[in-house]
Amino acid sequence: RRLPWLGMDLDVTAFGAERLAVYELMISDPDVEQLMRDGKCGSATGPFDSEPSDLNGNCRLDPLRKRRGRTLGVEMMLRRKMGERFFGWVSYTFSRTWNWTPGYAWYPSLFDRTHILNAVVSYDFPSNITLGFGFRFTTGTPFTSEHLETFPGGTRPQRPDLGNCSIEYGGTTGQCWVRDRPLSGRLPAFFRVDFRVEKRWIKDRYTLALYLDVLNTLVAQEVVGRSYSFDETPAHNPQTIDDGIPLIVPMLGVRGSF
Repeated sequence: RRLPWLGMDLDVTAFGAERLAVYELMISDPDVEQLMRDGKCGSATGPFDSEPSDLNGNCRLDPLRKRRGRTLGVEMMLRRKMGERFFGWVSYTFSRTWNWTPGYAWYPSLFDRTHILNAVVSYDFPSNITLGFGFRFTTGTPFTSEHLETFPGGTRPQRPDLGNCSIEYGGTTGQCWVRDRPLSGRLPAFFRVDFRVEKRWIKDRYTLALYLDVLNTLVAQEVVGRSYSFDETPAHNPQTIDDGIPLIVPMLGVRGSF
């Protein structure tokens, strides 16, 4: 849809995909985790198998289990026409991607990001100098979160969904991190700012451009994992630790056209 009073175009795209075979490497097997949480299998065993459990009630671990997949979403883009000094566009995407083993629970894909917002603005200054910025916001990827539960002291409960515990023998109570439903949590959202400056020399037969791109100019840290534990104090206070990557990528280049 053209919006001449704004000098912009609006594009809206709906998309969907059905995948009959998905192989997504997972450190843990969410099908087996859920079966063990529900008490529907006695133990986790091998060899690998296409089904999460066998006839004897044992769970078969397989981090590369064959699954099905589905993606649904919509993307909207508002874009200013090129050819003027000011250029820019903003896009928003809402999408969901699920994987599942037929007959078992659905799980979000490891790479699912529900909300994605991108924006780019640039301006052509005199002397053929262009300055631009890019902005990117995404929601976090799925992970298996944990919550605290209190148990009687002196014994550590034998449950497949327990993580670290601070129970001390002889004490009255203790705490344990308990795993939630597999891939039911979300890591924190991430916001990034990029920068670009370009200088062009326009000749009769060719154009030469020198540019500098800096990805993640503000050195924002994207959280890629979260762990749960207790600190080393006598009180054994619960703590969460986020693992992040503060990545910045500068790129200097030359481009020529004839």
